[in-house]
Amino acid sequence: MNKRYLLCKLQHLNDWFISNRMKMIRRPLILAAFLLCFMIRAGAVEQVIGKIQVHHKERLLAAPEAVSYQWYYNGKKLLLTGREIRVMADGTYAVEIRDDRGNTEILETTVETNGEGKIYRIYILGDSTAANWSVNYYPQAGWGQVLKYFFTSSVVIENKALSARSAKSFYNDHWAPIREVLNPGDYVFIQFGINDAKSDDTARYTDPFTTFQDYLSLFIAESKARGAYPVLLTTVRRNAWNATQPPTLYDSYHDYPVATRKLAGELNVPLIDLDQTAKTLMESLGPDYTGPFMYLVLDTGEYAGYPTGKADQVHFQEMGAIEMARLVTETISGFDSDTMLNKLIPYIKPAYEVAVSTNFPEGAMITRTASYPEGIPVTLKAKLDPAYDLLEWIDESGKQVSKNDRFTFVMGNKATSYTALLDDDPVPDCSGEYNGSAFVDDCGDCVEGNTRLKPCCIELPDDTFKITSVASQLCLQEVTLEGEENSFIGLKPCLDNESQLWVLAREGNDYSIKNLASGLFLYAGSLTLITFLSTYDEEMLWRIEKDGTDTFRFVPADQWQITMEIYGSSLEEGYYSWLSGRKDNLNQLFAIHKNDRKDCTIYPDLCTGVLDNKISPDPAFYPNPFSNQAFLAWPDREKDFITFQLFDMNGNQITAAERIMGNKLPAMGNLPSGFYLAKIIFGEALWTIKVLKR
Repeated sequence: MNKRYLLCKLQHLNDWFISNRMKMIRRPLILAAFLLCFMIRAGAVEQVIGKIQVHHKERLLAAPEAVSYQWYYNGKKLLLTGREIRVMADGTYAVEIRDDRGNTEILETTVETNGEGKIYRIYILGDSTAANWSVNYYPQAGWGQVLKYFFTSSVVIENKALSARSAKSFYNDHWAPIREVLNPGDYVFIQFGINDAKSDDTARYTDPFTTFQDYLSLFIAESKARGAYPVLLTTVRRNAWNATQPPTLYDSYHDYPVATRKLAGELNVPLIDLDQTAKTLMESLGPDYTGPFMYLVLDTGEYAGYPTGKADQVHFQEMGAIEMARLVTETISGFDSDTMLNKLIPYIKPAYEVAVSTNFPEGAMITRTASYPEGIPVTLKAKLDPAYDLLEWIDESGKQVSKNDRFTFVMGNKATSYTALLDDDPVPDCSGEYNGSAFVDDCGDCVEGNTRLKPCCIELPDDTFKITSVASQLCLQEVTLEGEENSFIGLKPCLDNESQLWVLAREGNDYSIKNLASGLFLYAGSLTLITFLSTYDEEMLWRIEKDGTDTFRFVPADQWQITMEIYGSSLEEGYYSWLSGRKDNLNQLFAIHKNDRKDCTIYPDLCTGVLDNKISPDPAFYPNPFSNQAFLAWPDREKDFITFQLFDMNGNQITAAERIMGNKLPAMGNLPSGFYLAKIIFGEALWTIKVLKR
């Protein structure tokens, strides 16, 4: 038993008695503590009440003293009722014990062995930077939480690290039950210092070169007394940088890493110097990388659990914790001459490279290329320059794996690669979606992409038409019911019938649809999701959308979320036409056939042209979307006066300008972003164009 251990044990007891005002009985208890220390070191205290003891060498499990015992293996009852049983195989063992008062208790332990029949367990004592964090805090993680991924199942990680603990508070409040379950050959990794510096907190504060080292010495001596193997770790680095060129890390924790190094040398204890290894790694990556890729420095909305973002320079996100755990295992790999730590080396899993790249290195900072063990979750992220946009992540085969800035996968057992494909011209489409496929059609409306709108039909021959359902091949027909003022729209077999002929007249960007026989217009009395169609003497405008090479949708011009659809399933049941919500359905597709009757004497109106007030060429509004200044691409009208009006989507007029000559429109940079309707009036002609203000 070394001198520092005895002194620090006295100091610990002295602190305890002062805080509890028990100075009068200090001396007898200190003597008792000395006896306890010698008993622990000599192995006199073997059995721990209430725990299953694992005897590694003999491969035996021993229950505490009791009156009766019943053993279970992986939940299955065994025919074993003695105090000790032999380990049959890896798995979960439980024993139900009964004392002399009839009280029962069930104890449980999990046994994992390696080829030598030895169970290796690493107990981690530390603070929040090593601790386990629940899914509610994701992506926050401690390095001890992810260390398990770096070892095979022959090494079990018992992560006992807790948030906000110092060496002093952990020893006083949490160490005893951990110490009592230590077995010979276990490893105890000890890392403190961050919370020890809190000088205003008497429960946690320790001085680096006195009480801090004293408490570390207690952990070391009492671990050795149980036959366990202690390992010291310096504190991890805070993400704090000096204003130097190149940037260098600031020594935030000052003398605590120094004191840990010094004590490791004095007591001949292995040291994993995370302070220095992290410094080397982080300075090679730089502060722009370490914050958003390693520490809990998160953008607003980047993670659901942190809607306003986070700027935590102490704790790690999962990928930063993985970086620290990698440094731990790399350091262990260098202890090949240490007769205890080198036992862990064969059980460090191999790592495989994940090569990460981008087609525009200047366009984004991306997760660095590194190696990872099989089974570990790996998150790749691209932090974009505003002038670039992420198109997709692709794997080594060129297959798309994600369209998000960040994605996570589970590492396999071979090297792989991922590439972030960027766009160096991230201009949104007319619907406001970056790299979307929406565009402004011939009618001046934003279609395709995520709009659910199809391009309009801007050109129709000047004649009469039959309109047939793609689903039924029947013709749209006006049907008059006896006693009804208005006709309804049904579908009948196509015949030479005036009621199946329609005149489509262009009005601006939309069409009126008039029945040739009655002269009444195709009409919907109220625009609801389910409205049967009829004819009426009042004109109603329709948008005719191309939905294929020769198929169309008929959409009310002022309510684009619904469209004409046939109803019914047979001639006996009857087919009708109604308005219904848009969907991918053949019942909503129609063909428009030019009337090809040869005998115009029977129906002379069939051969007459329809009124068309279209002026060619049409004006085009550009750019669309626009930011400030907009123009009309309309070379034939540069010397004519036009009127320009702008409306919001609720029909409220925003601005107007009359007698505009040329192609330059009034400046509109002060408008809020969003969609507007631009109306261009030339003589009796009117064009309505949907435009997007960025």
